[in-house]
Amino acid sequence: MPLSLRPLPSVLLLLSILLLNACSSYPMGMSEKEWKALPPDKRAELLKLAAKQKHEEELARLRAEEAEAKARAEIETARQQALARLYSRLRYGEVLNLSMEGGEGYFYRYRPIMPNSWLLTIGTTQKLQLRSDRGDVIDLWARYAPGKLLLCSVKPGREDYDVNACTVLIDHFWDRGERRRINVPRPWNRKKPLLRNVSVWLRYAPLRSSGRYCD
Repeated sequence: MPLSLRPLPSVLLLLSILLLNACSSYPMGMSEKEWKALPPDKRAELLKLAAKQKHEEELARLRAEEAEAKARAEIETARQQALARLYSRLRYGEVLNLSMEGGEGYFYRYRPIMPNSWLLTIGTTQKLQLRSDRGDVIDLWARYAPGKLLLCSVKPGREDYDVNACTVLIDHFWDRGERRRINVPRPWNRKKPLLRNVSVWLRYAPLRSSGRYCD
């Protein structure tokens, strides 16, 4: 529903609010001395103007949030449609479900990581984002090749990778699911890995009876 301006509070109500909060601030960034030097009618006018500006700023914020949510929804819909087209052409074992939970990430200091999961397509390198319990973000690179998954603090090459920046996971039971505890090193600081003691779950994405991947 489109947003619209609502009736503004009365000047008397605004004046009461101001008197209650006079010790903290005054409209339009005025000092206490400037504010007290104004006649009552000018104060009422400024209070009304300040309330209108605040209301309009709140409406602008809500509109921006609404537009951002709509854009995110459109991006997610496009992503799901692209994935559906891609997965319809892939065979079992060519899409890997990677989940992470527990352990810590180095967000300039170690913080618990929030659980997350991704679908990795064989032959691709993807940048994954991990968030801390406080909302900080770090990047992790994942390259899925037949029977092998690289998790790296530095983007790996198409044919090679830095052994000091990557953890290599080998397929043992990915068809029925396999859990591992891992660290992911950082080549510039071997004593402080990017991830430590993180639990990962690896399993091939299941197929529908039609041969396509489940969502």
